[in-house]
Amino acid sequence: MVLESTADHLEFAVFALALALTVPALLALLGHLRGSAGRAGLVGGALAITGCAAQCVVITAIVVTSEEPSWFGVAAPVAIGTWIIGSIVLATRIMRAASAGGVLGGRGVIHHLID
Repeated sequence: MVLESTADHLEFAVFALALALTVPALLALLGHLRGSAGRAGLVGGALAITGCAAQCVVITAIVVTSEEPSWFGVAAPVAIGTWIIGSIVLATRIMRAASAGGVLGGRGVIHHLID
């Protein structure tokens, strides 16, 4: 992939910014849970944060160089896979903690979002 226009650069830069802002959001989510998602939730959150940050680095490298770096073929799938697996583990642990009353005061996630 080669970024040829200003619009291409802007699109990838906004994506990199969104990834960068996701990292502190995940950190805040983990802080809000205060351990109620258990060790697996903490590990899942750490994996999601690591994968997200790595993907941010990959996309930023594309923006800076205007093309995919030589290591893109290895780094991007690993970063995305880590991010997805970590997010799934974290989400699963949050749902289990919520249904057991450990998160959101014992109320279901959907009820919490509706209120």
